[in-house]
Amino acid sequence: MTSGPPARRRGTDALAGQRARSARARGASARRCGPRGRLHLLGVVDRPGEALDQLIGGVLVAEMNGVDALVEQDWRLLTCVVDETAVSGSAAVSPDMLRFFYGLGIEILEGYGLTETTAPATFNRPGKARFGTVGLPLPGVEIGIADDGEILVKGGNVFAGYYKDPRATHEDLVDGWLKTGDIGELDKDGYLKITDRKKDLFKTSGGKYVAPGAMETQLRSHRGIGQAVVLGDGRPFVAALITLDRDARETRGGIADPGASRLVEQAIADVNRGLSHPEQIKKWKILDADFVVGDELTPSMKVKRKRIAEKYRAEIESLYAEKKTA
Repeated sequence: MTSGPPARRRGTDALAGQRARSARARGASARRCGPRGRLHLLGVVDRPGEALDQLIGGVLVAEMNGVDALVEQDWRLLTCVVDETAVSGSAAVSPDMLRFFYGLGIEILEGYGLTETTAPATFNRPGKARFGTVGLPLPGVEIGIADDGEILVKGGNVFAGYYKDPRATHEDLVDGWLKTGDIGELDKDGYLKITDRKKDLFKTSGGKYVAPGAMETQLRSHRGIGQAVVLGDGRPFVAALITLDRDARETRGGIADPGASRLVEQAIADVNRGLSHPEQIKKWKILDADFVVGDELTPSMKVKRKRIAEKYRAEIESLYAEKKTA
């Protein structure tokens, strides 16, 4: 077994400051609403012309820059007291969203598991959560990383095999280690970070393996971007199809708006900064369409890569028909 590269740790000073802000926020909320208040968003959009996503975005930017006054003022519009901890699974939550709620005194703990692991295998502990990870193994559970990056799980929680399907059992269960089908890495403290699904990995014509899921998640985290699909299987370079979030203020002008193009260009640049040159997105196209459930998206909002490749074949071919950018 080999571990992947360490995930970036949050600085101790930054975390301490965030916890201090969280404590102040909880105290202010308790004075306003009592100890058993609940989160509510009704009546938030009571400022003329101000949409909910804009208000949340403003609070998030302010909190991340340590401007407590604006955070606490706008938080009064957003929420009363909420239970201090919540649990999230099934799909990743943006680290920025986790920080936003943490700044309000709500610690969201992400975990990870499969049916074959009898639900959870890893979990972030209260007060010790590391944003962007799914936490530490549960007691009695071991996590390994295979040479190809696949996450392996071993422990008493792992199933004995598939019912009346010894072939599938033999493929997925080797010496007690379950092959999860997910790609991930462990940091030096043992926190697990999931980066992609193994089946979604593709190899460019130059032989470079690329994990599109993590790149797509980063792109979608930018305001104004609706969906993103990273391409490049058997191709000379990596490209992307982008849809706009038409509800965002910055992209209401559609694909003809130069501001929307600049926004996408900046988002691509932000993602590329963390990638090696062969992995970087060299070209992209903004689609004048939205992905919809039942067509390009599954009910759980995952992109249907095969369907997108078929439906937007002409747009994809046009990306590779011209010489790539540097």
